Amino acid sequence: MSNLKEIEENGFTVLSGALDGGLVDEIVNKTKSNLEQNSSKKWLAGQEAKFSCEFLGEDLINIISNENIVKVCKRMLGPHMRFDHAFGYKMSGDATGELATKNLHGGVNSNFGMNFYRDGMSLEKNLARTFRLNVSLALTDFGPSIGGAQAISGTHKGGNLNKCGQNCVPKKVNIKEIVIPEGKTGDLLIFVDSLVHGSSAHSGERISLYLMYTSGFCCFHPWKEAVGPYFKYAKSQTEKKLLSPAFVAETDENLQALSWRESI
Repeated sequence: MSNLKEIEENGFTVLSGALDGGLVDEIVNKTKSNLEQNSSKKWLAGQEAKFSCEFLGEDLINIISNENIVKVCKRMLGPHMRFDHAFGYKMSGDATGELATKNLHGGVNSNFGMNFYRDGMSLEKNLARTFRLNVSLALTDFGPSIGGAQAISGTHKGGNLNKCGQNCVPKKVNIKEIVIPEGKTGDLLIFVDSLVHGSSAHSGERISLYLMYTSGFCCFHPWKEAVGPYFKYAKSQTEKKLLSPAFVAETDENLQALSWRESI
C-alpha cells in the first residue's frame, strides 16, 4: 500500500528515505547539542519536554519544504496547505512496559483549538475533512519494542471515538486496537490530527521534531510567533509560500483579521 493510500485509510503512515541522510545526521547532532546546552536539570524517568526548533535555521526549512512531505500534505489538506508551527519533543526513559492509554486523544469531533479565517469553514466543505497534519521527524528509533507514538487506525474517519480525551479513553478503548508504528532515525511519521493518538510507554530516550501543516483556511497559533521566526530562513518562492498565510495577511492578538489578500 502506498503512503498516500495508507494515510487515507489508516490515518497515519511512516515515510522512509524521504530526507537526505547527511541532513538527518546534522539535525540529530545539532538537536542533541542544543538540548545539552540548555538542560538545567537531569531527566527523570517519564519526564518530557518541548523545545523550540528555531536553532535549526535553514535545516528546518529544508524539511518543511521537502517535496515528499508536501506531496502528502497537499493530498490530504488541499492545494492551499500551509506550514503552521513546529516544536521539538524529548522524552526520557519510562521502563514501565505498559501501554499508557490515558494520554490517547483525538477524534473527528474533538476541539483542536482551530481558528478559522474568513469564510474558512464554508470553504473547507469543498475539501477533505482534515484540517491539520502532524509530521514527526524521528531523531531516535521508534517502534513496539522501543516505544513511540501509538494510535487507533481509522479513527480519523469517525466511529465510536468521535471525541476522545483523557477521561473517556480507559472506558472506550480496546487495548488490542492500539497500534505502535515502527521506524528508524530519520523516518517521518505523518498522521491526521483527528486520529486518536498518543504516546506509548518507552525505554531509553526519544527525541522528535513535530511539524504541523494546516489546510490554509485555519491556524492554531498567531503567525508572528509561530512562523515568523522561521520565515527569515525561507529563500525560494516555494518556501515562502509554505510559510505564508493563505488568505489572511495580518491578524491581531485574538487572530481576528486586520487585512486580507488573495491566495498564492
